[in-house]
Amino acid sequence: MNSINKLADENLGSFPEVMLSLFTKMRIAAKTELQEVADKFQKQLKKYLEENPDAENNDPLKERLAKASDYFSEKLEINLVVPLAAADLDIDNKAVKKQLKHTIDNLLTEVETKLAGFEVCKEGFDVKVLLNEQAKASLDTKSAKGKAKKAKPIQDLENIPHLELYKTLRAWRYEKSSESGIPAYMIFSQKALIELVNYLPIDTKSLQLINGLGAKKIENYGADILQIIQLYCDENEIERGLIPLKETPKKEKKPKEDTKKVSFELFQSGKTPDEIATERALSKNTIESHLAHFVKLGELEVTHFLEENKLKKITDYFVKTENKSFGEAKAHFGDEVSYGELRMGLSYLESLEGK
Repeated sequence: MNSINKLADENLGSFPEVMLSLFTKMRIAAKTELQEVADKFQKQLKKYLEENPDAENNDPLKERLAKASDYFSEKLEINLVVPLAAADLDIDNKAVKKQLKHTIDNLLTEVETKLAGFEVCKEGFDVKVLLNEQAKASLDTKSAKGKAKKAKPIQDLENIPHLELYKTLRAWRYEKSSESGIPAYMIFSQKALIELVNYLPIDTKSLQLINGLGAKKIENYGADILQIIQLYCDENEIERGLIPLKETPKKEKKPKEDTKKVSFELFQSGKTPDEIATERALSKNTIESHLAHFVKLGELEVTHFLEENKLKKITDYFVKTENKSFGEAKAHFGDEVSYGELRMGLSYLESLEGK
């Protein structure tokens, strides 16, 4: 939000009217659809964490984070990325233009970093993975900016096969760009254009193998592209489909490690929760939550973790209270019991209810 305000406020008098309108709309959208929603979401997060402060093993929290990540990803794309990509940022004042570009670059780096974080949260919540992905996104964005200055043409015109088709597709792309008011590269990239004239795709399936042509672009432009290619091939008696497209092999997804089971097996081998936490570079609280899962399933005896008198105190408390919040339970017991012991006691109680 600070980046949007900076973008909208700096050197307003030097910007064309259309640009001022764009930045104002972006700031309003960022405030209502991002900042205000985020403020409400923060309150929800606080409630979830009060019930279970172990975020990585708080299933209701992770489910809520996944839904929120979908929402915020979409809003960032619609309200920030797309408008900036479509904007004409060419202005006469070189100093202002340079400052504007610097501010926008910083904003897009921030957006890319947040989008990378949201992608992680869609699959779960792991602090290490989240920080790693955000760091990589930030570095990749900065690296891409640095490399952009040294970019070379993809291919010399004289070496392009089907040059007339190339010119026709390029002209069609420019026409579509003008009609829709978006940059030509957002119709399809130069790299995609080169691949289209090299491979002459024959149907939607082969279009999907062209770099940069995703489902949405194919839905919007695929029929026109195929028709242009077909007409060119018919006029020049060219048989399509003879040049095979290289289908990128899909990476096999490794089965996700059952982190709870790993902790369970290490405990079964004789290791203590402290030793497991050290070996797995996780907090003891996390390991205890893993093991409590198996107490709840009835696969681990709760007496491994709690003496009878302490177990009774904890279960008596949870039987009498409707609110199963660990935060309130900890406030009730103070230093007499730990969060791990509370979790074990509640898991044991839940195992009895399930019988």
